[in-house]
Amino acid sequence: MKKKLIHLYQQYESSNKSKVYDILRKQNGKLSMIKKVIQNKLTMEDLITSEDYYLTTLDMWILASELKLPIMLFSQSPLENLNLKVDWIIMGGNPLKDRFFFIRSPAISNKCPEYRVVTPQRPLYELDGFGTILENPDNYIDNNMDFESYLKMIWQNTLRPSMQLLVQVGSML
Repeated sequence: MKKKLIHLYQQYESSNKSKVYDILRKQNGKLSMIKKVIQNKLTMEDLITSEDYYLTTLDMWILASELKLPIMLFSQSPLENLNLKVDWIIMGGNPLKDRFFFIRSPAISNKCPEYRVVTPQRPLYELDGFGTILENPDNYIDNNMDFESYLKMIWQNTLRPSMQLLVQVGSML
């Protein structure tokens, strides 16, 4: 799985390095790790293959999107570590047909996150209120996007100029 994750991040790094690094910095406990990558003290490949690296919500999303895994991530509050204002997101799969894995995202902290998987897998239309929501894709447009669309959206809405400069300076070192 780490090799697949490395490959996927390498695909996005070439054109979206600032975006990816900015989002990864906000993942639970990843700030110091990503700073080392930005400062060229460590490569993304070395970081991901290290014993210290653990799965984040961004990692789950890039994998679920690429592999078409039916995963819904949800939280009691907005998914702030992804810069989202929604409390659930469909990371992959077909909302109208697939049986989904439901993963509860923990609160933001500076340590390795503890995710909870709700079992069994279920189609979204079986959830209270989702039958109506699923009737019109406009009802859940902010909750259902592939990883690439997410990167485009997040870049337009949230990236701070200071982060852009930090990544540019780091790549020049």
